[in-house]
Amino acid sequence: MSATAVGVGRLLSWERFAVGIRTSLVSGIGSWNSKGAWTKNTENYSESDWRSELWGLVGLGRRVSLWLRLPAQLNYRHVGNLGSGYGGGFGDLQAGGRIEILGIGEYLELPAIALNIGFTAPTGNSIDSAMSAGDALAASVTGRGAWLATVALSFEYTRIPWFVRLDSGVAVAFPMTRADTGQSQWYGTSVDVALVGGWEVVSDFVISLSVSLNWQDDVTIAGDKREGSQKIDPGMALALSWRFDPHWTLQASLGSWILADAAAKNSLGRITSTLGLRYGFF
Repeated sequence: MSATAVGVGRLLSWERFAVGIRTSLVSGIGSWNSKGAWTKNTENYSESDWRSELWGLVGLGRRVSLWLRLPAQLNYRHVGNLGSGYGGGFGDLQAGGRIEILGIGEYLELPAIALNIGFTAPTGNSIDSAMSAGDALAASVTGRGAWLATVALSFEYTRIPWFVRLDSGVAVAFPMTRADTGQSQWYGTSVDVALVGGWEVVSDFVISLSVSLNWQDDVTIAGDKREGSQKIDPGMALALSWRFDPHWTLQASLGSWILADAAAKNSLGRITSTLGLRYGFF
């Protein structure tokens, strides 16, 4: 049930590899500042992103699989007297591996446990690169500009027709040099936690609800830790998946968060709608 319910997911036990495409429309509604105060966008500012990605999963034996994500996006920004503009391109490439410590149903009373290890390469255009190129609207930003290494654990418990999954991980950024100022910059370590629950309403049709939280420590620039740059970014999403053919699965989701004071810090308020198509080979 859960293998294809949310995002890239994992391989079904009988699959050798899987590939897919996802496309999302991200509409900016407002933002939270460093103190958690919410500000709704006005006619002087608007933003929206169209993000898409190709992804692949391949199994190496019974317990190990490798994955790859190739993202791209198109952005629109409107900023008061600066006017409007479009930009985009390839995003930050992501790759990694998944190791199943305990498989689904391997021990009846124990949850499945998997270890995920990955990295992010700065193949997109960062905000400092956009600024140095004269993009005052930051419409060309598609990445963070830094290498990242991630380690995560996934715990899943299934009782047909229900499943519950808890994902928790840590991402560590490597130092980078800003293209606009030439100064060193180091993003703070971030922690991600996500809880997903799903129900197979009818055969091969699953509805899921997820709640997530991303916390990122302060940014360090030129050796100076910038107090107040800490980020808290929660989210919630409703997802549907329908395996209408043994090989093919259609995916859809809609996500947002509480758009009010104290609900987040240094984050953007947004509504994200996503469609995806997955093919599994066996």
